[in-house]
Amino acid sequence: MGIRSSVAAAFALGGVLFLSPSVAEAQAPPPVEAYGRLPAVNGVSISPNGERLLVGVSEGDASAFQIINLISGQTEHNYGIPAELRFEGVGWADDGHALLMVGRTVIHAGSQRRAASTVIGFTLSNRRQRDLEVRAGLRPIPGAPGVAFGLAFDESRRLSVYRVNLENGSARRVASALQETSDILFNDQGEILARVDWSDETNRWSLHVYNGAQPVQVVDEVTEIGLNPLRLEGVLADGRVVAVGRRRNEPRARMIAISATGDIEVIAENERYDIGGAIREPRSGRVVGVTWVEDFPKQRFFDPELQAVGDRIGARFASGYAVIMGWSQDRQRFIVLAETNMDGGAYYLYEPVANNVRLIRRRYPELSTAAAIGERQSIMYPARDGTRIPAYLTLPVGVERQNLPLVLLPHGGPHARDAFGFDWWASFLASRGYAVLQPNFRGSTGYGYDWFNAGRNNWGDGVMQTDIEDGIDALVRAGIVDRNRVCIVGASYGGYAALAGATLSPERYRCAISIAGVSDLQRMIDVTARNSGSRFSGISDWWRGSMGEPARLRAISPAMQASNVRAPILLMHGDNDSVVPMEQSRRMESALRSAGKDTRLVVLQGDDHNLSNASTRTQMLREMEIFLAQHLRTGQVEIDDSGAPAARQ
Repeated sequence: MGIRSSVAAAFALGGVLFLSPSVAEAQAPPPVEAYGRLPAVNGVSISPNGERLLVGVSEGDASAFQIINLISGQTEHNYGIPAELRFEGVGWADDGHALLMVGRTVIHAGSQRRAASTVIGFTLSNRRQRDLEVRAGLRPIPGAPGVAFGLAFDESRRLSVYRVNLENGSARRVASALQETSDILFNDQGEILARVDWSDETNRWSLHVYNGAQPVQVVDEVTEIGLNPLRLEGVLADGRVVAVGRRRNEPRARMIAISATGDIEVIAENERYDIGGAIREPRSGRVVGVTWVEDFPKQRFFDPELQAVGDRIGARFASGYAVIMGWSQDRQRFIVLAETNMDGGAYYLYEPVANNVRLIRRRYPELSTAAAIGERQSIMYPARDGTRIPAYLTLPVGVERQNLPLVLLPHGGPHARDAFGFDWWASFLASRGYAVLQPNFRGSTGYGYDWFNAGRNNWGDGVMQTDIEDGIDALVRAGIVDRNRVCIVGASYGGYAALAGATLSPERYRCAISIAGVSDLQRMIDVTARNSGSRFSGISDWWRGSMGEPARLRAISPAMQASNVRAPILLMHGDNDSVVPMEQSRRMESALRSAGKDTRLVVLQGDDHNLSNASTRTQMLREMEIFLAQHLRTGQVEIDDSGAPAARQ
């Protein structure tokens, strides 16, 4: 991630915003392992009394949780995570009980893979850990150490509130909602404050708040999205329920406060971007602020004291960004995640009385130069219909910005977005001499409903794909990239976009790389319906509506259009993927081979959809490096003993 230079240093070419190139001496790039590693630190939480840190750490494929005493500086506990588990988060129930969130892929119904999460409770006094029966929504009970409330499904598959004993992991149900309830908000006594009900058969959802024991229906809608448009976030100090989302006919996601009688007040919105979520007081769970993403993550606190702390922290990292991740109960110590243009992000401890910042640990410690990160720019370029497309361009440092080979890197989702922060894929590729373009094409989230909805029924040959392609033309007009040296690379939906580019616009690309990409849309819809338990579920119906009718699905399914391919295609897929079945890559490989095309499938053994293992991340990057060098470089490419390109040309 390079951080943007000032606007005064920028100039426009061909409708694209570029920054003045920096000068750097040529040097060997960091090894692929420096990018493929798991973050050295991937979560930090501070105990309520401010005396200890709970830290998630990784080295190689091994991950662990550490408890560090801030007074002595010593690591008091080190708990290794079993190899089959992946890190998801850390937290504290109270000063004596830490919470470790982990996930795993489980085999369901013989062969179907599903992601499952577990919360492990850790007692500091006796160093005992145990799986908790409640695995979501855990929050402490004031004045009752060792006890918490949380959510789980009861024996009738109703979402319920449970009282959890953190010493032995047992749980007792204290309140239940309805069969169709998908979310619950509860108070310090375990009483239900609000609930969301949703039917996947009709796409009808409703939100209720409780006036005592009596529920009051606030919203009742049928949504075209197929998912709950409002998400319960917590309560304000005045007791009002807070929710975030976009209701029908609203342009963007907003934050609202709902009284016990059902009165609604909008308390946070942005003119361009969707509101992302709430900032909560770590111990009480009270909502004290709001988050959203522009280029960088943004925070605004309702509490003036917290806002003042946030402003002081932001001033310390003015060349990048900083967000507050948590704080001690007395607000004397804050955990901060920050990035600059010289690193991949780091966690810091901030003490406001002394205005002092201390480094806890860097996420990618081997990446500490601008050349290793690349120069990252926020740009806008025109689509063919004149719409301005936001995107991020990462350029290699110390290389002339003219006729560079380009890696087009569309994000996954597709209903997600890229942001300006460090991206290990983009930085790795820039370190190898490639320009990298990451468009937030129409259909991406974060920019409001119209932008999101513009992607509906526009897969493959619609604006979701043409917006990506138009980025190539903009960079070519600016003289930055070579039109004849473009490779499209992506994972998940980005993998689909890479395959769609290679099959539906084959003249544009020298090569394509798909990681866990979808190749047969009808088959993917059928799998989604099967996994959701009903062929006619709202989720799968919505996917059909997003992509088109069966005839169109065939026309935009890469596996059905393999005969159009002109460029080599590299396929990679984790064999433990619970989101996109590996059969999608196998189908593409079979179709390409039957059509006599140049392709290879690399199985990432034991890894999941998110590439959770350092060894397979590194394998993926190394395969990518060799493939790109073979097809985008000019001249002879020499491969050294490790299988990597021996020199940049």
